[in-house]
Amino acid sequence: MARAILRWSQAELAERSDVLRVTIARLEQSSVLPEERTLEMLRRVFETAGLVFCTDARGNRSVVDWTRWVVLISAPHLSLEVGSTISLLQDHDGTLKCADLTRGALIQAAEPPRYGQWTYNYGQIGDQGIVTLIKSQEDKRRGSVSEVTYRLLP
Repeated sequence: MARAILRWSQAELAERSDVLRVTIARLEQSSVLPEERTLEMLRRVFETAGLVFCTDARGNRSVVDWTRWVVLISAPHLSLEVGSTISLLQDHDGTLKCADLTRGALIQAAEPPRYGQWTYNYGQIGDQGIVTLIKSQEDKRRGSVSEVTYRLLP
């Protein structure tokens, strides 16, 4: 479930966690009992990405997603990096901006999507977080864009 929330493939989780992909596949199929060390490696990777594992008083387990994402326009030339602290704010003209608090830069953000599976966790004004992933690409309408995933600060 945690891997699905983050939209990671088994190969991507294996690379991030140093757990073999075949081991991840077997765990997901419940065909092996995991070693404590393996569970700890996976938990650490998921928590770094912003997921929190909870167990309530009745023993029910759940995963809480503390991640958000935002699309930054013309951002690849900037020095935003994984580990940077960011804050989302509304500029005087009403547009969404991303302040890179680590380097003191202000970056234009795209408007929130109007529909879609991941709309619920698109960045909101007032969010502050730590960047966990940056995917940059060229967009036909906007030019250079970067999809930035961040873990909310408490």
